Amino acid sequence: MHPIIKRIKMKKGLLITALLFSLVMAGQPTLKLYGFSRVSTPGMVPAREFDENGRTISKPANESVGYFIYLAANASLKIQPKEIWIMGKRYLINSAPVIQSPVIAGRDTLVKATSLKVQELKWNNSPLNTTSLSKAVKKMTAANELVLKYQWKGKTWYKTVKKIKELEPVFGE
Repeated sequence: MHPIIKRIKMKKGLLITALLFSLVMAGQPTLKLYGFSRVSTPGMVPAREFDENGRTISKPANESVGYFIYLAANASLKIQPKEIWIMGKRYLINSAPVIQSPVIAGRDTLVKATSLKVQELKWNNSPLNTTSLSKAVKKMTAANELVLKYQWKGKTWYKTVKKIKELEPVFGE
């Protein structure tokens, strides 16, 4: 086969691939999912405890991790967040109130000023059972620290964040 014909066929194949990819991408809405975590440590140092030999028993501080999850989308889209997986644990989303951007927590800007509708995702504290999930969803939640399941135009979609951004820890008073 002549090299020019070969090149034309290759370009044609790339064009078809690019066109199909753009059609697939046009099928789902453009969303931005933001995930943050912050470790909080109580300010009071636990009282020292000693064993029977007089050695200090070290106790770990009661640290807790708080998660801040935000979804930004065009205001005209009717996105309905349903479930969220945080570090592999599945939760039911209770509410997703619309908030003003920018979103600032302390010295950190979590979501920059945007014309998109920003929702703060809130979920119940009891993890849901994950045994009935499909293999594809299990694989997705294993590969990403944050996975959002949402509905748009009657279909179920997923949005992922590979790594949740860690914010500076907070120490209590």
